[in-house]
Amino acid sequence: MSAQTDTRAGVYLDFFGLTERPFSTSPDPRFVYLTREHKAAIAKCRYAVAEGLGLTVVYGDIGTGKSTLARLLYGQFHNDGYRVAMLPNVLVGTDTQFMRAVTRAFHLQEARSLLDMLDNLQGFLLDAYSRDQRVVLMVDEA
Repeated sequence: MSAQTDTRAGVYLDFFGLTERPFSTSPDPRFVYLTREHKAAIAKCRYAVAEGLGLTVVYGDIGTGKSTLARLLYGQFHNDGYRVAMLPNVLVGTDTQFMRAVTRAFHLQEARSLLDMLDNLQGFLLDAYSRDQRVVLMVDEA
């Protein structure tokens, strides 16, 4: 961040009496405005997870709040006791790279091969199932 950018942010803070810098490039669910469409997307995602329906997709134009909703849902699922992980901006070229990202997101034991990663993930899922816990993997910008 340049000194000029830092000074402009300070002006916003002082002039408007703000306590945080405005216009962050990272979505922050604390400042979300939920439209009817956003509320419907949240309800559908929560229903799909609660009922164990499997894959759910939220799509829309750039800048419509998908990433902010993902972060909001992540917090809700986490607070509800789900075992949840999020992969933001996953850019991978192979199945192995994707599985490595998934296993890291769930803090599973490192493995070298795709087969070992799949075994670790399966063990994790079976353990969660035996404890009657839901597992949620959220992939933003898939």
